[in-house]
Amino acid sequence: MKMTSHSVLHGALACALTCAGVSAAAGAQNAAPLVTKTIPLRHLRAIDAARLVSPYVRTAKGGVYDAGDGVQAVTVIETAPVVARIDSIIRANDRSPTVLVFRFQLIAADDTPARDPAIDSLEATLRSLFSYRGYHLLGQGTTTAGEGEGFSLTVAAGEERFGILGEVVRVQDGDWASGRAGNSPAGPLIVVDGAVANAEHAAAVANAQQAARDAGSTRVRVRLTRVSGGPSQTKGSDGETLLSTGLTVPIGQTVVLGSAAPGGRTQALILTVRPEVAIPSRR
Repeated sequence: MKMTSHSVLHGALACALTCAGVSAAAGAQNAAPLVTKTIPLRHLRAIDAARLVSPYVRTAKGGVYDAGDGVQAVTVIETAPVVARIDSIIRANDRSPTVLVFRFQLIAADDTPARDPAIDSLEATLRSLFSYRGYHLLGQGTTTAGEGEGFSLTVAAGEERFGILGEVVRVQDGDWASGRAGNSPAGPLIVVDGAVANAEHAAAVANAQQAARDAGSTRVRVRLTRVSGGPSQTKGSDGETLLSTGLTVPIGQTVVLGSAAPGGRTQALILTVRPEVAIPSRR
């Protein structure tokens, strides 16, 4: 019997559909089975953990689920190798936040030539940056905060009070996080309003960048205000903003955050900060 071209086409199409169906069925049978695992969390928020590992879920029926802030866990549906990898990633990131202590100094610059022993370690560098005749410490204070936390303190300077308010945007762990001591260069890193003062200090910034890799760093936003309302005003209360800046500071380094002209006998206020690790991150 003679087979027409139409019959050949129909037969080929039927065979292709049948073969494709058999191949799809075989693929479904050979696909790795999905497993479900609930991973408890100690420090990481469930929503943050889900966002962290969701890119690793590729299977059509897989997923990462959180039950809200009230439940410290995420549930993962994926193949066993992917679930194991996700579990490992979560364990590496589920740790307590590093807590830093910030040591602030508020320095007055004016035409009084007397030297202040309290800022001996900073004075030579300040004189290379600014052209005032004298520098003396007005006040100082410390505060602690972890990543994502805000801080505030009040510094008394004679009859005046100044507020320091800020936020720890990010903490980048250095060698201290793994038990190895960082190698911070001696002396202050000098930055004025986030910019290098001159070519001489470009080398200091390069050294500080290496220090940040060794000892870690923190990204902070800081605002200096003049507190109104006298001694009864609460800690870190808002007031007239004298200085506002944000920059990355190497752990263990003293940084000049900036200067402000407050008016009156004091020609300039200079704010410095030195962050140090108070409580290291722990899993």
